[in-house]
Amino acid sequence: MKMSNWLYSILITSIMVIITVSPAKADQMRISRIKKVTKADIQMAEITLRKAIKVNNVWRDTEKLIAEAKKAKQEKKFKIARNLATEALYQAELALKQASKHKDLEFPAYLK
Repeated sequence: MKMSNWLYSILITSIMVIITVSPAKADQMRISRIKKVTKADIQMAEITLRKAIKVNNVWRDTEKLIAEAKKAKQEKKFKIARNLATEALYQAELALKQASKHKDLEFPAYLK
């Protein structure tokens, strides 16, 4: 008999938890999580861009993509902002990779 009371109390508690987390609250929690992820994506892109600037190898559109991502985030277009930040991060990483491969190259004699 005690076991069934215990199960009954767990069932009631579970139902109360499900009821208290309304769909609006769940959406708000999801949006909050997306905002944090988007902010982190933009920050990672900016950090990687700064590294690319230090090695003097920045791709043309990386800064524009970060600016557009920030603007989209302000307009609450989080999916677009995240995609733009991801693309900017990818470009900055490729710029760093390109710089590391070309650091020992010299201009040919006919270009000097």
